[in-house]
Amino acid sequence: MMKKILLLLAAALLLPVVAVAQNAVPAYIIDSKGPVTNIRTAPRANAKVAMTLPTDKGSYEVLLCKVKNGWWKIEESIYEAEENQEIKLHGSKTGYWIHSSIVAFGVAGEQENFLRTKPSNKAKRVKVSHTGSILLHPLAVSGKWVKVVTDDGRYTGWMLIDRICSNSLTTCP
Repeated sequence: MMKKILLLLAAALLLPVVAVAQNAVPAYIIDSKGPVTNIRTAPRANAKVAMTLPTDKGSYEVLLCKVKNGWWKIEESIYEAEENQEIKLHGSKTGYWIHSSIVAFGVAGEQENFLRTKPSNKAKRVKVSHTGSILLHPLAVSGKWVKVVTDDGRYTGWMLIDRICSNSLTTCP
């Protein structure tokens, strides 16, 4: 009986983690426009600031769960990578939003042939001519695919979420 209870408890604890992972886009914050990054209470520039993050105090990683008008909703918490600590979201009852222009990620693995014209492995590839690592900004999400634009704005396409490198401190294999 005790074993059955423990198994049910373990299953209940794991379900939310799986659901979040399937619908979330991992990214990091890249904001160098001022002393702080604003996390807002709604998906618009004039929304109340729920909390701020100092731009000179480390590297922040987030899980983005949905997009509205270029603004991404942050899932659960923010992770400060250099200090290896979780920052609890606070200051809002309506959610936490960040603009797509200041969240980004790289590509894990091969830097060529990772973009498609549509969210499908059968879709035509987007030829990307780029030297060095590629910085991408998320635009939309569809199932296991995320629509991205390169930092220089030259290329737009869809890539598999599992190809995302969301660690700003290192390169992914």
